[in-house]
Amino acid sequence: MDAWIPDKTTLATANIAKWMHELSYADVASFHQWSYTEYETFWQKVVSSLPILFKQPATKTCALRADAEQVTWFPNAQLNIVDSCFQAADDTPAFVYLDETQLLKQMTYGELRHLVQRISYSLQRAGVQAGDAVGLVMAMNPMACAIYLAIIHMGGVVVSVADSFSASEIALRFKIANVKTVFTQNTIGRNSKVFSLYEKVKVTECDKIIVYNENKQAVDLRQQDTLMADFLQTEEQLQAVSRDPM
Repeated sequence: MDAWIPDKTTLATANIAKWMHELSYADVASFHQWSYTEYETFWQKVVSSLPILFKQPATKTCALRADAEQVTWFPNAQLNIVDSCFQAADDTPAFVYLDETQLLKQMTYGELRHLVQRISYSLQRAGVQAGDAVGLVMAMNPMACAIYLAIIHMGGVVVSVADSFSASEIALRFKIANVKTVFTQNTIGRNSKVFSLYEKVKVTECDKIIVYNENKQAVDLRQQDTLMADFLQTEEQLQAVSRDPM
């Protein structure tokens, strides 16, 4: 396989090329040297160039304590990165995807934002607090993305585990992270075969499992578990919880 080599137009319009021109650096080596000798200026420029919304800006980019391995990045800053994810117009497509029946669908930013807020609010009402670890074992689909954002939105910590892992591998990771609440889905499809994901996650013996049941099949739930449709509250107004960015 041939390596991709950028053409002159791509090189000239790259972010590094723009910065080198702006800062009057003729070669990459001298620009690179500037980036680590003037690291605070460099990283402030990086952050300023990104559409990151801070609830409270940092007092400086970074603070060295003893050496380069002990750095406090963005001291005193507060943000919730989910706020920065919803800067597009509500009618802009956020996802274009094939559902389980292979129908092409889309979800707009407005729809995604409402779903994220509903899940976030529902987690809070269920007693999950900021700083709690919440498990996520799902296929990569719009609902999984919404759940991921919602956990961060309410100040939680996402513990995402690949749906291909065995029950023992999932259980070990949840034990290490002290996960009590888990989101999963009833089944997943692989190569025209259907596998029960909930049955595998159920073996981990987490306190509560919330099951996304897109295909609406019958699910043999444990007494303490619930379907996503029943878990979701109708309310959705919950302000994103600000945290230290690091």
